[in-house]
Amino acid sequence: MNLLFLNGALRRGGSTEGTIDLALEHLGKTCRNTTAEVVHLCESRISMCDSCYTCDREGRCWMPDDVESIVRKMVAADGIVYAFPVHAFGVNSLMQTFLERAGVGYLRFRRPLENKAAGVIVTGRRYSHELAWAQVALNIMLNKMVLVGSGFPATIKNDGKQLLRKLEDEEGVDSVKEMLTRMVAFLADRATTVPLVASAG
Repeated sequence: MNLLFLNGALRRGGSTEGTIDLALEHLGKTCRNTTAEVVHLCESRISMCDSCYTCDREGRCWMPDDVESIVRKMVAADGIVYAFPVHAFGVNSLMQTFLERAGVGYLRFRRPLENKAAGVIVTGRRYSHELAWAQVALNIMLNKMVLVGSGFPATIKNDGKQLLRKLEDEEGVDSVKEMLTRMVAFLADRATTVPLVASAG
């Protein structure tokens, strides 16, 4: 199975990337037959939605940037992990811009992410982690995905200056690992069972 991590941090080398590195290390040690890819949104060309409604007429966004290729990776993955920092008491601007563009320009017509496993990781100092987590969790539900948790939201609290592996929030790190373990177990279990089909009546 393949997991796709979307790193929504505005820069490389911070605590969000450090958390993803720890997550990849955990997957490598504990989850066989699992591969993972990381897309760093800060290295991608992502334009803001200009509300032109071209996607309504043509079924896809017209903007010539990297969003469509990232959406293709999301569609191909078995599970998607959204990782981003808290900014201004909410989801940071880069991740929010991507969610808007991908959702309006590509995902709302056929809901191609339906039934994919999804998880959320939020990093930041000490405030509003759960509010930002809930905002992206609602976006996951909007796309008819299956949200996997660890009993608690997977949040990492730090002083904003900790780089890469210098993460001191042990409980937060444990919640990230537990979420990933449950996501892999969920995907493995689903691969061996017959999917349920909702009745129209």
